[in-house]
Amino acid sequence: MTLAQLFDAPEFTGLTLDEIMNILRLSIAVGETSIRYGVLQPRETADQLNAVLLSRVERGEVWNALASPRLGGGADVGALDQLLLASLHEKTDRRTALSKDTDELISRVKRSLAATGLI
Repeated sequence: MTLAQLFDAPEFTGLTLDEIMNILRLSIAVGETSIRYGVLQPRETADQLNAVLLSRVERGEVWNALASPRLGGGADVGALDQLLLASLHEKTDRRTALSKDTDELISRVKRSLAATGLI
C-alpha cells in the first residue's frame, strides 16, 4: 500500500502523524514492513538474476539477498534457504522434489560448507 493509503487506514484513525510514523519505523526495524520505491519491476529480470546467484550457491558463493521485483531491490535470504532454493530452482514439480530430493540438498549443503571451509 502507498503511504497515503497507510495514513488513511482505519486502524490508524485518531493517531497523529508522528504516532503513525513511529509505528511504521518500528515495523520496518523488525522486518515486518519493507519499502519499495517506484513501479513494480518485471519478475523475469529478478528471476534471471536469482538463477545466476543460485547457481553459484553450491560453490560457497552465498549471497545475503536475492532479487525481489516487489521490493525493487533485494530480500534477505539465509544461506540454508538459498541452498534449498538452489536445489529446487529448476525442478518442475517442486512439491515432489521437496519430499524426494533430501539427499541432494544434504549433498549441496556439504559441498557448500566444504567450499567455504566450514567443514
